[in-house]
Amino acid sequence: MQSFFCYADEVSISALESIDEKVVLLGSDFGYGNFGDIAQMMNTISFHEEMGRYRRIIVMTVDAMGDSGFPEFAWQAYKADGVLFVSPAPLDLADSGVGLQPVRTIRNVGAVHLYGGGFLNDKWGDFVLGVTEYLVQLLQPSVYVASGEQVTAPYEKRVVDHIRTYCPSLFGVRDEQSRKWMTEAGFEPSFSFDDATEALHTLTTRLPLRRGRGLFVHLNVSGYTANAPDRSGIPRELRTLQSRVGRDSPITLLQAYSDRRLEVFDARESIKELERAFPFNDYRTLELAQIAYQGWPALSEPVVGDIAYSCSYHVALWLQLAGIPCWLRGSNLFYQQKRGALQVAQDFDAFMREPKLADHSTNLERRGAWLDRLRSVMKDAPSFQRSVDMALPEGQTSQWRFKGNRMRQWQEQAQWSHQQIAALSSRVAELETFSQSERQGADALDGELQDAQQALQDEQVRSELEKARVDELSVEAERSRGQILALTAKVTDLGSRVRTERRQLDEARDEISRYYAQTCALTSSLEAEQRRVEILTRQVAGVEELAQRADRAQAFSDQIIRSRTWRWTKPLRFGARVLRGDWSATWSGLRRLSHHS
Repeated sequence: MQSFFCYADEVSISALESIDEKVVLLGSDFGYGNFGDIAQMMNTISFHEEMGRYRRIIVMTVDAMGDSGFPEFAWQAYKADGVLFVSPAPLDLADSGVGLQPVRTIRNVGAVHLYGGGFLNDKWGDFVLGVTEYLVQLLQPSVYVASGEQVTAPYEKRVVDHIRTYCPSLFGVRDEQSRKWMTEAGFEPSFSFDDATEALHTLTTRLPLRRGRGLFVHLNVSGYTANAPDRSGIPRELRTLQSRVGRDSPITLLQAYSDRRLEVFDARESIKELERAFPFNDYRTLELAQIAYQGWPALSEPVVGDIAYSCSYHVALWLQLAGIPCWLRGSNLFYQQKRGALQVAQDFDAFMREPKLADHSTNLERRGAWLDRLRSVMKDAPSFQRSVDMALPEGQTSQWRFKGNRMRQWQEQAQWSHQQIAALSSRVAELETFSQSERQGADALDGELQDAQQALQDEQVRSELEKARVDELSVEAERSRGQILALTAKVTDLGSRVRTERRQLDEARDEISRYYAQTCALTSSLEAEQRRVEILTRQVAGVEELAQRADRAQAFSDQIIRSRTWRWTKPLRFGARVLRGDWSATWSGLRRLSHHS
């Protein structure tokens, strides 16, 4: 199990050392300022605040800090009782100005809650589970639960091993694909839906968002999304969106990140990356991370749109819950799993023809049942008193820098080296000139000259090393970008093939549907004709039976007429008809009598 070093400011240390029961909350938000991660953490904090049992300690990484005021900002913005900062290596924070110090003691942690997010995969899973396992093993809480998780293959085996070792009382996933993969790996989790759900409902009620003419756009071309800004991808889709909504429709750009890291390319950074391929020049921007940090403040100006386009799972979920059909881009397995969770089954062109709104009513019902179970587990967890002494950093500590400043510091150091070289070169030139014009005292100045030349050489070596370091980083960055673009092109090509196959499959299905409809109609006509034939057959059988009866009656009549008795009684029958006055029958009888005569 990996060990971590823990740091906190004075307010947080006071909370950690208090005798109150505490719940330690960790998950997708380690402090990097992403809207969806913030919403999940804040929603989980609100859940435990409403329960009223535990003081809330949130976990972040030291590397997420961008300035010296971040620790105080964090516990104030999240309304937490304290923030525990973790680092895999011991750090030297004495000159940083952040006011953090090593944590010595943590008392009475009754619960650890691993709240949700899409981090249980090969990219982020080992770090998050590593921190979780370290804290669960160290603090020995009476209850450990996990909720709202997305597990992406092939990481499900690592997650199942974690569950078997650390035995969470509840383990909830937010999508059916995660549930399927984990069940196949040997553990059937519960379904909890997404841990940001209630916070997103709150945002909708406080934001005057309504369905109407307009467009919502969120972009992200960071490496982990595989959304390369090539012509056949995002630029084409943006042009299609522009042609659909028109140039005079209101456009709302949604910025999800508030993060200075150079590798983050959210909406504003994506527009810069797209350059002239971004077709909109008049739009409103909503800073979603800042809105989340400010506790979902009410906005006075309406936000209007009839459809939305997003590269973020939580932006798409929020708009869907608010009644806005939203298409989520999915350029890799990670995001395709998110699309499935949000019921985004249409490709982009099909969505543009007929935007479909996802129905999360069943997910919300299952979410309510999950929250009831979670409350019950947290409420019934036994109380205990336990004090844990933390391992303090010993020996050599690592140099630490604020988030996003490393490249800038190397550049500043290289610039300073160049300035030193220029100053020393000038000094050497002065000394050489002085040496040539003033030979007296040359021996004394020669030593100074040699020292200056040596310092110049040393600084040149340092400058070359720094330049080589910067060049190496630049080459590595270009190589990574090239690999990303190549992989993205490959994924895009595969996606194009899949869309072609899907279109052909849809056409085949349509053809089959038409044939099936024709077959049904012909079958119906055939059945009607068969019923008519059956009726006619019965009528013919009846007629044939009547004919047979008539033939039998005629044969019997002929037999009687040919009989001797019939002939002998003819005069009697004739006389009877005369007496009855039946002249027509009498006349007929006379004719037959004459005929037989």
